[in-house]
Amino acid sequence: MSIVVRPFHPLDVLRIEPSHFGQPDCSLSLEDGHRFSDAGGAISVLHHGRILLIGGVVNIWPGRSEVWSVLAKGSEKQMLMLTKIARNTLELSFVKRLESYCLSGFSQGERWLKILGFQHEATLKSYYPNGSDAELYVRIGE
Repeated sequence: MSIVVRPFHPLDVLRIEPSHFGQPDCSLSLEDGHRFSDAGGAISVLHHGRILLIGGVVNIWPGRSEVWSVLAKGSEKQMLMLTKIARNTLELSFVKRLESYCLSGFSQGERWLKILGFQHEATLKSYYPNGSDAELYVRIGE
């Protein structure tokens, strides 16, 4: 299995074919790529040269960070490996409070967050730019 985990590069947002399922607006621009890169802590996961996932941990303030990810179309076949990589990345964050958001009603995303050790905390009404609600998930460390 040719899986490569490497630091995120801003151009990766243009190289990934996002899965739009569960993501209200997943159109990404090079500006987004630079913002993700500047925030630090981002990775890209490739399988045979194809980007399957981009994601990262963004520091909000000491002790609190936000986790984000974009999965590629067809990445479902590699979810076990992607889950292992995500778990390892989260274990290295050493942050007291990790937060992540998921489109309300997107059961696969909510299930993945729970597998990664997150717990549901709140529903955020009209969170996304298109007015869709989000579910806030948190993972509290020691």
